[in-house]
Amino acid sequence: MSGLTLPDLDDTTGDIPIPKLLIQIPVENAIKHGLLPKNTPGTLKVSVAHSNGSCEISITDDGIGRKEAGNRNLKGTGRGLKIMDSLISYANEEGNDYFSYSIEDLPGAEATDTGTIVKILIKRQ
Repeated sequence: MSGLTLPDLDDTTGDIPIPKLLIQIPVENAIKHGLLPKNTPGTLKVSVAHSNGSCEISITDDGIGRKEAGNRNLKGTGRGLKIMDSLISYANEEGNDYFSYSIEDLPGAEATDTGTIVKILIKRQ
């Protein structure tokens, strides 16, 4: 599987390959469904945090949020998330469970300004 790698923090278990689409899909969704429909400038933030040998990649936008995108009929096809699920399933074969993700709505000042955060967790075994 080609992609990025997460260098091991203590150099004992090597690198874990990170499929590029695990980051590209949520970034693309944030732009397409959250930020582009927004009437004002928006922000997209990608951050990486390490803790206890694990890594969390967060993709955060201050766009219109999933509920408002649904109200505007901007849901999309859902293929991106299906691809992410397939990639994670493939990468986690053999019971490794290295990868998981979650999607959360973020409350904003305006009802139509909530934003979204996707958290991709990469665990060390």
